[in-house]
Amino acid sequence: MTGSNYRGRGIAPIAWASIAQGLQQEGVRTIITKVEIDNIPSRRAVLKAGFHEAALMDFLKIVGVSRVRMVSLGEIREQDRDVLIDLHTLAA
Repeated sequence: MTGSNYRGRGIAPIAWASIAQGLQQEGVRTIITKVEIDNIPSRRAVLKAGFHEAALMDFLKIVGVSRVRMVSLGEIREQDRDVLIDLHTLAA
């Protein structure tokens, strides 16, 4: 979360890029982050940092039963497809 006095100053993209760079040096190839569909500033920040949108995820919980639905956004890169399948399997 960014304090209101610091919003719009490019802090979030720099923070995300720094996190990704550090993890890449450790051998991490994929980072998955969830951003609410209506949170336009956060979506812009992660896109500016080099992330790309791969899927929309809906989470629904009714009477203690959870359901997760993932819908791909356009053509999914092969490496993203494998990660999304693994994520969906874990969430089920």
